[in-house]
Order: sequence, then C-alpha cells, then structure tokens
Amino acid sequence: MNIKIVKISGNTAERCESYAKQLHSRIQQTYDFYNDVVFKHSDLTEVEIYKRVNILITKTRAVFPNLVSELECISENSNIPFQRIFLINARTEILNASVGECTSIAIPKNNLLAQTWDWIEELEDLMVILIVEKEDGSSFVTLTEPGMLAKIGVNSYGIGVGLNFLKSEHSLDGVPVHLLLRAILDCESLKRVREIVAQSNMGKSSYIPVATSTREAVGFEFSNNMMQELAPSNDVLLHTNHCLTPNLTSVPLPTSNQRYETTLANLRAGLNLDFATVDRILSDTSSSEAPVQAPYKPSESLGNLAVGTCATIIMELEKLRFSYRKGPNPFGPYHSICLNSL
Repeated sequence: MNIKIVKISGNTAERCESYAKQLHSRIQQTYDFYNDVVFKHSDLTEVEIYKRVNILITKTRAVFPNLVSELECISENSNIPFQRIFLINARTEILNASVGECTSIAIPKNNLLAQTWDWIEELEDLMVILIVEKEDGSSFVTLTEPGMLAKIGVNSYGIGVGLNFLKSEHSLDGVPVHLLLRAILDCESLKRVREIVAQSNMGKSSYIPVATSTREAVGFEFSNNMMQELAPSNDVLLHTNHCLTPNLTSVPLPTSNQRYETTLANLRAGLNLDFATVDRILSDTSSSEAPVQAPYKPSESLGNLAVGTCATIIMELEKLRFSYRKGPNPFGPYHSICLNSL
C-alpha cells in the first residue's frame, strides 16, 4: 500500500475544510495513537501535557496567528477538539523523547535535499503526502502526519526543508518545530526563511536543513534554548541527531555518531552526488548496529514501540520534484510529485 496522497486548494477556509474532511479518520487515529500509546510512556500527566499545549498555543498565536487559525479551522471541520489538533503539531516539544534516527543530506550544487524519516512503525501507514495549492498561485508538497500542517517538503519557489530531531533541555517559549516547517514552506527566499526562523524563538530542539533551487543551503540547529546556523562543508550539509556547531550540545542519541561517520565516508567516496548516489547513501544497511536505512526495532525510551525508517525523501529543487519511498526498504520504488505539473 502506497502513501495516501491528499490534495487541497483554494483559500484558507476551503483548504482547511478539505483537509479535515479527507483526513478526519486519520487525524483521529493519529491523536489516539499519541494519546493512548505514545504519551503513556512519558512522565507527564494529562494535566501537564495540556498545560504545555496551552503555553505553546499562546506562543504560536503571537508569532504565526494564521497557522493557529488554520488548525482551529481544521478542528471545526473535523469535530476534533482544537487542543488535540495542536497536540499533534507540538508532540516533538512536549514528548522530547530520546529517539531520533533521521539522516539528512543537502547538496546545494546539485539542487538536492534528502533524508530518511525515522519514527514509530504505526506512522508508516498513517502518514500522508499533502499537496497544497494556495489562492495566490503558490504551492507546496510535504510528507507529514495527519493533523499536522507540514513536515518535510518543497514549495513552488524552490525552497526545500527537512527535519532531524535533537534532544536537549528546553523551555516552551518557541513555536513548535512542525509549525515552523510549515511557515518555512510559505517562504519565497532564503532571506525570508531566516526572518521566519528568527521570529519563531528558541524553545525547541531540532535541526532544520533548508536548501533552494538557487544552490543555497543552510542548517538551523536549535538546542538548549539557543540557535546556530550550520553552513555546508565541501558543498555538503550532512546531519544526523547530534549538534555539530561548537557552542551547542545535545543529549547523544543512539546510532547518531555512527550514522554520521558512515554517511560522511559514503559522501566522500561518491564521484557524482546525484539522485542515484544519494539514494544509495540513504539506503545503506552495511552496519547492523547503526544502519542509515533502519529496520523497525523496539525503542526502550518509548516502551519498546518499534522505530525505524518510515520513509525516504529526495527533493530535486530545481525541478520542483518530490520523490518518496515508503518504509524501511532499501530496494523499494520511489514515487514522485512535480509541482510544475500539478
């Protein structure tokens, strides 16, 4: 079964209504899974969880009121309480679990941004490809979770964005990272991306690679209530799940250092870092202890829920092409969506 594709278009109200109607059951399933299964393995009580949700709603409304309005509109049209919708979008900050096995690669000279998305096995069949056509004529495509506005994606301006989880102590004084990803997908330039990132405040722990069709790339590391930019090295921007900038630190996550070294060696050995080479590098399973393309295996920090590669994404930014492969299958086929041909 391939990943479900959902297309929405029109003004904000029309898009949100379409989103809610097409994904109602999946949004409910996603909320139920996080609420009834995932959060049961955290130390937070339900009261504490929703106290955090309310803090983040206030913070986000102050910076990106339009995104809060979209979530409220989805809530109204799906009859799923707004706080539950927002919880899905803020689950990274609220949970802050010691799980993270994504590997991301940006190669600006070849207009490529790619990554694995590693998370809980149940999300493999719940996740969706969302195609958004806005009334101003711009559009974007993103792989995301039902209820979220965005995750990994590319827009019609040639701006691509990814995500790697980092773990550190952080306050709840910033916009949740998944909502920041959506705000970035509304940007028309890297200059505007930097402005949006600065507005979002620091209260999150994540790495966000951004690359453009004009051969630019930058990584934003958020950790310990600080943010630093990471520039490409030898025209490659590589990241796993630990901080690389000298003055930021994060909690070491399983396999992160090993995957970084494996991927770096494969990048250095690559003669032509094109689509096929990046696919081969992200499909690497040579290490049984720290494979880049990770089979599902129990995670102790999540009560032995199985974690692995839910999807692999390669974005060709100049072509506005978003290619994706479902599940931890290094030999599986890619499917593609091109924003130029919608």
